[in-house]
Amino acid sequence: MSSGSASTETVLHRLPRGFVRASLRVAVFLLAMVAAFAPSVASAAYVPELVWGGTGSAPGQFNGASYITHDSSGRLYVSDTNNARIQVFDSDGTFVRSFPTSGGPIGYYYMGPRDIVWHPNGLLYVALSDSDNYKVVAYTTTGEIVRSWSTPRSATNFSMEWPGLAVGPDGSIYTVQDADGLRKYSPEGVLLDSYTGVDYPPSPTVVLRSYFGWTGFNVPNCAVVATNGTIYVSESGRIPYFTPPLRHYFSFGRSTPRRRGMALDADGNLFVAEPGASTETSGVVRYAAGTLRSGNTGPVECLGVNGTDGLLGQVWWPTDVDVVGDYVFIVDGGNRIQRFRKINSRPDNTPPVSRSEVTTRVGSATIRLTSADGAEGSGVAQLNWRLDTFTEQTTTSASVEVATGIGNHVLRYWAADFARNVESEHTVRFSVEATPPPPQWYDTGIQLTAPVTSVIGGTGVTLTAILRGYFPGGGSSIGTYVFPLPGKPIRFERYVPGTGWVTVGTTTTGGGGQAVRTMPAITRPTNYRARFLGGYPYRDVISRSVSIGIRDNLTAPSVPGAVYGGQIFLATGYISPRHAVGRRTVNFRFFHYEWNGWVLRGTVPATTYYYSGTWTRFAARCWVRGTGRWYVAADHAEAGHAYSISRPTFFNCY
Repeated sequence: MSSGSASTETVLHRLPRGFVRASLRVAVFLLAMVAAFAPSVASAAYVPELVWGGTGSAPGQFNGASYITHDSSGRLYVSDTNNARIQVFDSDGTFVRSFPTSGGPIGYYYMGPRDIVWHPNGLLYVALSDSDNYKVVAYTTTGEIVRSWSTPRSATNFSMEWPGLAVGPDGSIYTVQDADGLRKYSPEGVLLDSYTGVDYPPSPTVVLRSYFGWTGFNVPNCAVVATNGTIYVSESGRIPYFTPPLRHYFSFGRSTPRRRGMALDADGNLFVAEPGASTETSGVVRYAAGTLRSGNTGPVECLGVNGTDGLLGQVWWPTDVDVVGDYVFIVDGGNRIQRFRKINSRPDNTPPVSRSEVTTRVGSATIRLTSADGAEGSGVAQLNWRLDTFTEQTTTSASVEVATGIGNHVLRYWAADFARNVESEHTVRFSVEATPPPPQWYDTGIQLTAPVTSVIGGTGVTLTAILRGYFPGGGSSIGTYVFPLPGKPIRFERYVPGTGWVTVGTTTTGGGGQAVRTMPAITRPTNYRARFLGGYPYRDVISRSVSIGIRDNLTAPSVPGAVYGGQIFLATGYISPRHAVGRRTVNFRFFHYEWNGWVLRGTVPATTYYYSGTWTRFAARCWVRGTGRWYVAADHAEAGHAYSISRPTFFNCY
């Protein structure tokens, strides 16, 4: 093995594509060495380090995981909507317990849990909703119901699939939902204020629609409240927010058709679940604290990469996000919880650096790719490569090895990190030399097969021989190359007692190295073998022997078509070749059809009688009991003969 040199080029490349599987004819060994994971476009870097969950109803599995929150100890609470329960986990994903939210004494059966918030009073507030109902229920962290209340809604509102909850710095509970807008409650469920554009006395409603040109929410789903009292609402389009004293309305953020959950970290940075915004930026985005102002549209930082392969760091269709210290927890559409960790506070604007090492040998080549993103980078998310004109391939950290081809090749590769920085494309050109001539002598192998293990006396069998050549591969290739040998003479031989192996005939191999020949008729068991006398450069070879036995030809027994139980009747048949008279080596076997199928009910030995020079008649007097369907078959076994059996004859018993 020698380390081959290769010419390289570098060009600017686009964002990486998703995983694509393709058939390749050139072998490449690919190893992505991921130095440190994390994303960042304009602020901190985050690394995906843990994932748990999956679809199902077992503990730790979800059926419609939707929202997440944490208590003062950092323990996580997840809404498992379609399983109608809240699941509790430690921050490392360890399942703690779960409690149901369907049924119960307050009559909210079939109402799945949606948004969930933890209150400093130690209670969990859960929004329960189906298509026609909306309640807020306060639970203890172990699942006991403390209180609940229903929220009013306008008569025109028929879509409340994603009601949102938030806790204010003063302990107030905020709710937000489509058409009903934003409401403020006390922890006991007393309505304190509403911001909807519709008057709900006796609350001191402020009609923003009239005073500030606000036209109502556009499918709101969630809200969060900052320490200064500013309320941010997650909805389609922009992100509206209300500043104290909740009389001023503004908006910021990029326009996107969908938004779900939101969370604020201790520094005032806003994390928003934005599923389906685009193939490049959908996922959880982070708006830096300094950008949360009216009219600002970015920049944003995306956590993870978009993808549906179920890999760590791939975020698809997120529904909520929660921040606990340096950890960011994301609920994604694969019924999974992913944990990202903050690793530095500086932006990652530098793409990863990839290198290649090409090792060529005769007939094959190995390409080793490595990529790293630096000690403070966001980490390698994807390493992409394309060999010659084949389809682009993507890996995250694995190795790939495929069969190699001979000739001139071009490999292009590039990497992207979790901050979506894309490396310029590298191009490597290399050549693989043809396989050298085979060794001086080729090993050969021959396989002899027969379609049966026995034939009727006086007939022959057709044998098939397959001839192959073998020679070892060059270098460190695994296994041995095998090739057929057409146009070669194969000698068929049989063993004659007292004489030895005698040639029956010779046949030339055709395509695939196959030779077929029918052997002469035999009257006794015979062994056969195939032999190849090749000469240079192929070694002589002899196959393993094949034994062919002799079996007798028995006719189907002759019996009446119908008998009565206990009635004695005559069963007869014929066997060839001729057998000695007066022997009882042929048996009639009677089978009765019962509830569990055909069951053997008896065996009657038959006596042989002279009939002709080639046939012997056998007969026996028989009787059966048991009404229904019967059949009888004759069989014969004797030294020097293979086991023989006739076709069955069916009859009825009444």
